Amino acid sequence: MANRNIFSSTRITNAPPTNTVNEAGGTAYQFSDEHALAQYAVTGCLNGTFYATAETQLAKVLELAGKVSPRFLAQVAVYAREKGLMKDMPALLLAILSNRDIELTKAVFPRVCDDAKMVKNFVQIIRSGQTGRKSLGTALKRLVQDWLASRTEEQLFKAVVGNDPSLADIIKMVHPKPKNRARGAFYKYLIGKELTDTQFANLPDNVKAYEKFKKKPGKKVPEVPFMLLTNLKLDKDQYRQVAEDMSWSALRQNLNALSKHGIFEDKTFARSIANKLADPEQVRRSKALPFQLFSAYQATQSNPNVPAVIANALQDAAEVALSNVPELDGDVVVAVDNSGSMSSPATGTRGSATSSISCLDAAAVMGSALLRRNPDKVELLAFNTVVLRDKFNGKDSLVTNTEKLKRLPGGGTDCSVVLRDLNARGVKGVSAVIYLSDNESWVDSVNTGYGRQGRGTATIREWNEFKKRNPKAKLVCIDIQPYGTTQAQERPDILNVGGFSDSVFQVVDLFLKNDLTSDHWVGTIKNIDI
Repeated sequence: MANRNIFSSTRITNAPPTNTVNEAGGTAYQFSDEHALAQYAVTGCLNGTFYATAETQLAKVLELAGKVSPRFLAQVAVYAREKGLMKDMPALLLAILSNRDIELTKAVFPRVCDDAKMVKNFVQIIRSGQTGRKSLGTALKRLVQDWLASRTEEQLFKAVVGNDPSLADIIKMVHPKPKNRARGAFYKYLIGKELTDTQFANLPDNVKAYEKFKKKPGKKVPEVPFMLLTNLKLDKDQYRQVAEDMSWSALRQNLNALSKHGIFEDKTFARSIANKLADPEQVRRSKALPFQLFSAYQATQSNPNVPAVIANALQDAAEVALSNVPELDGDVVVAVDNSGSMSSPATGTRGSATSSISCLDAAAVMGSALLRRNPDKVELLAFNTVVLRDKFNGKDSLVTNTEKLKRLPGGGTDCSVVLRDLNARGVKGVSAVIYLSDNESWVDSVNTGYGRQGRGTATIREWNEFKKRNPKAKLVCIDIQPYGTTQAQERPDILNVGGFSDSVFQVVDLFLKNDLTSDHWVGTIKNIDI
């Protein structure tokens, strides 16, 4: 009879040897070019991270983009914008694509440049010369002209705030042909040209109201972008009008600025604003991510001018934003990396504009979201060089458990320690282990002997051991930083996915249900119809 230990269909093979080192110097597996580009696309913001500068990221993206097909490049750009909700990276990928395949560029331009901010980013990147050209050229000018023509005057007026380039710069650059006299007058207004009385009369009502208000302020504040009002001397009642007229997203983003004017001292008014922030329909329509709501909540905690009713409303909104978090089958271990590198800003270092949200914030929110959605199935823990098994209550709010995770002591990075702990405990019956990390494991390379050439990572070896007791289990590595390596090489039971938007949860859910293609996340991107 054949040796069952050798020929068993369930036998787990030895770990494949590592083929690179990560940014922290630990042994690792290199992603394929397509996977690495996707990783940068949904996590990179072209700003400095704990291990890499903005320039390093840009160089890597340019290199990877040159190694993939134009079609995949177009698909990644669309995925990064529509699913990853990114801003800079999709515009960069589109600019690179414009040098390789103009027809594909035309096909995906409306999906990537779906608002004024994205158009501005795209134009700025082209003008920088970093992607090979410094001017738009006829084809790209036509795409921007078409974008301008497809927007209403009200939509364009909301985009007047911001420079480098400004909306006026873009109009001067592409010379859009107005479809009627009203649009012609509006374009002249936007680029600062003198208007006749007739042309002024053709402007949108809110623009006329704004210009008249600047000359002679009245009680009624025009409905215009908030930044256009900040230099005007408004009283408390007028700022209340502004807050009431704001969109849900603008309100969330400007709570601290509004609070400086004492508008929340009126408890009735504060309650009405809180009701707006907590409105489930508006939360869903805004597509706000749970970690963005946590950020807004966090900012209110150090601001005495924002009352508790508004802070509580943000917590309620964060609970609504959990709707896309999957309900998991079976018992699941969720491990949040709280090592030192996770303290870096999730969107990179940008000087005075650096986000207050750290990688740990993003990971802790995602981990808490999985627990909140699956309170009886998820074991939530943190790790660095040791496992921190605190008691997390799945019935507590997302904010409560996120803050609890953040207070735990940090350290170095040893991704294998989680599985080593599970193996030491002899844990059985687990359907999945989910990592939330920057994946920069190095301590286990030094201390376990798996850093030597020809050996696999400690993580993959511990996973193989874990699989002996949990043969149907799956490993998910969610990476929230723009690096190109992993501790667990992809195979049928291992998924590597990047980003911190809700789309990550959707990919994980499909993987756990065996509904992904054989190449997992990359396959999902390749299925995008362009």
